[in-house]
Amino acid sequence: MKTQAILTTLLVSAITIAQPPQGKRGQRGDRSQREQTAPGGISWAAYGFNGLGIVRLLEVPEIQAELKFTNDDKSALPLLRDEFAETDAKYRKGLTDAAAQSKDTLREFLASKSKEVDRQMGEILGDRIKRFQEIRRQAFGVMASTTSDAVVRESLGITEDQRTKFNTEHDALLKKWREQMSQGKGKAASDDLDRGMRDFGAQEEKLFLSLLTDAQAAKWKELVGAPMEIPPEVTRFVRRARYEPAGEGDRPGAGIAKGGNKGFRKRGSGGNRPPAGEGEKKPPG
Repeated sequence: MKTQAILTTLLVSAITIAQPPQGKRGQRGDRSQREQTAPGGISWAAYGFNGLGIVRLLEVPEIQAELKFTNDDKSALPLLRDEFAETDAKYRKGLTDAAAQSKDTLREFLASKSKEVDRQMGEILGDRIKRFQEIRRQAFGVMASTTSDAVVRESLGITEDQRTKFNTEHDALLKKWREQMSQGKGKAASDDLDRGMRDFGAQEEKLFLSLLTDAQAAKWKELVGAPMEIPPEVTRFVRRARYEPAGEGDRPGAGIAKGGNKGFRKRGSGGNRPPAGEGEKKPPG
């Protein structure tokens, strides 16, 4: 294990040990089976929101510029990656166990994880934490934010009636999007899929806002902060649920038109890549 200083600074909530996730689907060719949803039935975007997706987001040059990263911040990102990789199995097991008990237990688990991660990130980013939270909400989208962000859940106070209407209309929107994407199966370039994902995200947020009260909508806009042009690279790794360091093919070409410091501590590897998802699952409850 690591030193006490590392644990004190960067330990992300220790939750308990892993079982295989749910929702497996087969893949063509020699690819192994991948799961459509993360443990607990949430999407991989919602999973990455408080996991290795955080590190991957902070590795994007445009995000670093927005957060005014120093050279020390950049050089220490591998240390942060290792800390999240170490707790990944415990996080998966915690989600699985919580979902097996009840929706309320799963909600409580997700809220607890969100608050613990944000506390740790606050220690790391200092005054930049607020902007980081805003960018993360913009980058991972409405569904991930309403599922895995305790601040969003507590601030908006979505009613059961709103949730039911959103889930019903979202299912129809997702079905239509999948049908459109499947029409180009085997031919669509990654940039085309990324563009489709960006368009879907915009439609998803439009649907979400249409079901909110004026007060809720105003609060959501406050929580996402000043709009940032989210780099296509982010769209790609969220779509693929690929949160390891950027590799070949992870940074898109020109196919999409771009619409108090504390150093991190610890050096390390990328952790295991979670299986890729095909879109978002309904938020719990």
